[in-house]
Amino acid sequence: MFFAIPSQPMDAKEESAILAATGCPQSHIDTLLVFAEKYRSSMSADNVLKNRKLGTRTLVRIARRLALYPQDVDLRSIIQRSLLAEFLPATEKMNLNTLLEDSNIFKITPPVGFIPNEYISEVLIYILSLSLIQVRLSTERHSFSQGQVVLEERPYRH
Repeated sequence: MFFAIPSQPMDAKEESAILAATGCPQSHIDTLLVFAEKYRSSMSADNVLKNRKLGTRTLVRIARRLALYPQDVDLRSIIQRSLLAEFLPATEKMNLNTLLEDSNIFKITPPVGFIPNEYISEVLIYILSLSLIQVRLSTERHSFSQGQVVLEERPYRH
């Protein structure tokens, strides 16, 4: 007969040393370890079989990604993707969000006027078409109206 032997988790110092070897900043490592401890302690024995564990391997992947792309530090979305939070039941997703907030991992809101990459080409075409209309208006000195939108040449005011 085969019996499952539960593995003993690493202590925080050893896990921190492994994550530091990836080149990840220590502040991110500390945040990851705080969240990992809370997440691991919140899971019961029957939940471990259903849900993804947040093991050292997953933490190493996250730390490596943070080290390679320091400009993209949305830790919340990285953790949610690695735990497949999109597919969790609503109550477990709420528990995960609570754990993230308790660990000081908050949702990063994009700056005002932020345009996602998939829309940049459409926005550039729109801006170029507006600038062509404005150029044409400035040379012809006429107003262009379409529906409720009226574009006119106006001097720039400070």
